[in-house]
Amino acid sequence: MGDEGAQAYNMGLFLIAAFYIKIGLMEPELNQPKKFIIRPEMYDNLFENFLDMISVKGFDGYFKKVNRRFCEVLGYSKEELMRISLFELIHPDDKENLKKEIKRLEDGVPTTNFDNRLLAKDQSYKWLEWTCVPIPGENVAFAMARDVTAKRESQEEFLETILDNIPDMIFVKEASELKFVRFNKAGEDLLGYSRLDLVGKNDYDFFSKEKADYFTNEDRKVLAGKIVIEIPEETIETRFKGKRVLHTKKIPIFNSNGHPKYLIGISEDITDKKEAVLSEQKMFQEQVARKELEKSLRDRDEFISITSHELKSPLSALKLQAQMFQHKIKNGIPEAYIPEKIDRLVELTESQVLRMDRLVNDMLDVSRIRSGKLAMTKSEVNLIEVVNEVLHKMHTDFEKHGIKQPVFTYKEGGVLCHCDRMRLEQVLQNLLTNAIRYGSNRPIELSVTSDAVEALIKVKDYGIGISPDHMDMIFNRFERAVPRNEVSGLGLGLFISKQIIEAHGGRIWVESEQGKGSVFNVGLPLSPKLVP
Repeated sequence: MGDEGAQAYNMGLFLIAAFYIKIGLMEPELNQPKKFIIRPEMYDNLFENFLDMISVKGFDGYFKKVNRRFCEVLGYSKEELMRISLFELIHPDDKENLKKEIKRLEDGVPTTNFDNRLLAKDQSYKWLEWTCVPIPGENVAFAMARDVTAKRESQEEFLETILDNIPDMIFVKEASELKFVRFNKAGEDLLGYSRLDLVGKNDYDFFSKEKADYFTNEDRKVLAGKIVIEIPEETIETRFKGKRVLHTKKIPIFNSNGHPKYLIGISEDITDKKEAVLSEQKMFQEQVARKELEKSLRDRDEFISITSHELKSPLSALKLQAQMFQHKIKNGIPEAYIPEKIDRLVELTESQVLRMDRLVNDMLDVSRIRSGKLAMTKSEVNLIEVVNEVLHKMHTDFEKHGIKQPVFTYKEGGVLCHCDRMRLEQVLQNLLTNAIRYGSNRPIELSVTSDAVEALIKVKDYGIGISPDHMDMIFNRFERAVPRNEVSGLGLGLFISKQIIEAHGGRIWVESEQGKGSVFNVGLPLSPKLVP
């Protein structure tokens, strides 16, 4: 007989037995015509030998009648079962659900396919799958049950196999006292305790009070808020593996009434991953530090090379001029020679000395910038006066390169800024020197204006311009717009100028088109008395 046939057969017997119970408990009407006669012993035999567990149970929890199969499954005699309340046999976790089912029966609602666990005489629990029908007006129900313990154990074994093959720790706590009711193999291996040691205990049995308090508080949040909580990192002390870092999720499980029943925790041991990440970060930092060191060494070597070259030129010129002086003095200087030649030699000597002075000052400024000691002595300065003074000092530089005095336009009445006058002169000299070097001996324009919040200085040339690739680089140390062998200098002027302007709370930037020249812009905060 197939499963469907057996089920139909059992249900037929169930209905016959239900009918028997009904007529057995109710008095038949007198003189009621009977189409056929059914002997009571036939029903007794059917009830007693039914393949499934059959009983009549009262809504008070006591059995009124049970068959032989019922006794065989639970191991009690009929007399013992009649004296034991169903609530004494039911598993504690199934008690609330049993009350709910009995209430449905009291309301006259048949219940089918619910299950629970009853305590057998050998103290084991048997899983029973029930179908119950209330008998109207009698406060009892006809109940048929089937022993599904083997099926449940098979399902339990299957679930256990799955859980034990999951590499992350999985644990289950009951909601009331947060005691462990399940642990998988990964959890045993991680904590260093067997599940027999763990089940029935709580966090206070294995961790410090501080750590157990933390775990318990998190658990209560999950159960009270009915939400999943994710803990990216938490550290635990294990029995054999020392401190481990876990990534944990905690999930509440509810009963049919919506009340928290269990809490499931899933913890991934991320200690090795975290250490690997830290190791990679450390390796990366070491690589960055090594590259920075290598770059610093290259910059140092380049700086020494450039500085040596730049200093060698004026030193060689000074040496040659000194030899010329010595030769003329030794051999006698014609009287007509003195006014012209001596003045020229002195002028050349002064020029080379000034060049060396600028080189040395630039090197000192770079050192001060790196150490954060670029000092500023600020006062109220009129930018028009500063520009005119710089133009006057650089008069010979313009003449030397065949450039007319730059065209200077400015705002009438002057523009006041609170700044370091000497440092501002240094910036202007750097920008004008830059315009001379890269301006292709074409005119230079200079202007000073202001708006509501800042003063604006522009230095414009019509030279070679700057390629887009170099626009962001020229304010770095040792950078320039053309190869080093084409133009002399350390490549520090714009770098130092940027540091000076930013130290004043200002800004410096360039606008350029290759082959059409460049405009260097400097924005400086106005003197407070000029700000509206």
